[in-house]
Amino acid sequence: MDLEDGFVYGPLFRYYEMTSDELQYFQSLLTEKALLAEDFTARRMEADAHGSAEEIQRQEKQVQAEFNGRIREFLGNEAYQKFESYEERLPDRMMLKEFKSSLLVSDSPLSDDQEDELVRILHEERQNFPLLRQMTQGEELFESLPPDRVVQEFNEGISRMVLRASQALTPDQLESFTNYIGQLRDMMEIGLAVQAAAKSADETGNAPRRTEPAAGVGN
Repeated sequence: MDLEDGFVYGPLFRYYEMTSDELQYFQSLLTEKALLAEDFTARRMEADAHGSAEEIQRQEKQVQAEFNGRIREFLGNEAYQKFESYEERLPDRMMLKEFKSSLLVSDSPLSDDQEDELVRILHEERQNFPLLRQMTQGEELFESLPPDRVVQEFNEGISRMVLRASQALTPDQLESFTNYIGQLRDMMEIGLAVQAAAKSADETGNAPRRTEPAAGVGN
């Protein structure tokens, strides 16, 4: 995670109005914390080599708590509450990163207020629609639901997000946002297809085979 790219932590840095030295130290804390999170993610993927998954999770919570304590000490209690709220919505900001970047080359870049409103909308809708929460947190999509039901629920969440976003965005921004969310839906459908193929392969013990085109197709 690039802390200096302005898309993820930029609004928070501007909110605190730190001196250069303060900002540099704060960025160093966040960078170290992010690198540790990546390290623990790698350990969980190889749980047997680094200990049990439960032990790794316990260690991660302890280390993260220590880092959060250092950040609280640096910021103070009141400013730390803002940081906690911001961190809770990081998946939503990451989800918006590509969309916000695309608007920089347009005549309608997102303002900080618009970004904050979109983040709030995404965060609230992720709580209402578990599929959106799973997608932004990198979790596996519901295996218990048939694909058409997953698509239906995901589209319901998208419709609500776009409707609410229309109150915060200009018409041009809203069109771009609608297209961007549609791309996420397409990615989700591809993920469902891959997941279904993998599950089928596990059940049959065979790798999924490519469907051959009908005679004459493509000739």
